[in-house]
Amino acid sequence: MLNIFAVFLGGGFGCVIRYLVSLFAKFILNTFFICPQENFVHNMFSILLKTVLATFVVNIVGSFIIGFIFGLYLKRPFSNSLKLALTTGFCGGLTTFSTFSYESYELLKNGSYILGISYIILSFIVCIIFAGLGVYLAEHV
Repeated sequence: MLNIFAVFLGGGFGCVIRYLVSLFAKFILNTFFICPQENFVHNMFSILLKTVLATFVVNIVGSFIIGFIFGLYLKRPFSNSLKLALTTGFCGGLTTFSTFSYESYELLKNGSYILGISYIILSFIVCIIFAGLGVYLAEHV
């Protein structure tokens, strides 16, 4: 029962952080990337604003965190409930493959092929690198 509560609690925190990151990403894009005229750059930032930036960021951060947590756990095991709260709970609530999948589908469906394919490829590559970086840093802490 403790493990279920740990996952529940960690997941709640992860979901709230994901929501806050999406609000912050929209704020940053609206504040610093306002283009006065319609052009390619404006359209690309508009797509980012509406879709992928927040998901991309939380997936990178979540990949790093889960790598770091597992790296620490392998080096110095700690409570299984804490590991579940941080990995399955927090990282599961923070990151979202379903949102990534839907955003990728929407980009491709709407004809943004370059952005869509770039998003898919970069998400996989960057998230794997950050998971590995997390493990590496945890092993060397």
